[in-house]
Amino acid sequence: MTRSILSLFVAVGLATTPVMTRAAQTPAEAAAVDPRVHRLQTMYADAQAKVAHYEQSRDAQELYDARTLLMTWLEEHRITYGDSPAALDVRAPVYEQVRSIEARLAAAAPPSPTTPPAAAVASPPESDDDTDAAGRGLIGGGAAMLAMGAAGVLGVGMPFWALRSQSIDEADRAQFRVDQEEHLDRARRRETTAVTMFAMGGVLAAGGVLMLAGGVVMRARARRHRMAVTPQLGPGFAGASATVRF
Repeated sequence: MTRSILSLFVAVGLATTPVMTRAAQTPAEAAAVDPRVHRLQTMYADAQAKVAHYEQSRDAQELYDARTLLMTWLEEHRITYGDSPAALDVRAPVYEQVRSIEARLAAAAPPSPTTPPAAAVASPPESDDDTDAAGRGLIGGGAAMLAMGAAGVLGVGMPFWALRSQSIDEADRAQFRVDQEEHLDRARRRETTAVTMFAMGGVLAAGGVLMLAGGVVMRARARRHRMAVTPQLGPGFAGASATVRF
């Protein structure tokens, strides 16, 4: 849920990343710029063809070959595009397909002696850099929500509430009932607008505070993981060394 809310505020920033820029290209354009893109496309197509052949032949070797191609595709995609949120989203369905293939292989007969055993597929690792980036995103999104909530309350709600009081005062000073009713109707409309903005601004501000708190916690956790302390023992001395990753 947090990720969905965050995407509303950081979508513009993500659209400028290298991965999203590559994703905006057509396959032909991307392959012309980088031969590795063409290799990834070919490897993925071959894997899907292997899966389709298995559906017809029920030859488990087709699934083993498809799994090998997809695992190679995942590794080369990570080398090419890194571990940005956009790249992780692209690789997520491929991880799911590999797990599905492994489940089908486990349910099938054991492989022949010539077929190498399949290794377990590890879930996509969540590195400290990913945690830190997510924390920065939450902080940015929370600050934006807090600013929007404050703008709704202070920039719209409060002025309309003041205008509502002004309309009530004008109704009290009016000599004719028609004028009084007109001022009171205007006061009710302004009160409705002010109360609505107070409610909406309060919800946005509260959500922004929660996102800010979550982002601060995630960044603090990533920073703690970046520092490792190793004891050092030797003849005549004892101490420790600290390693900090940036």
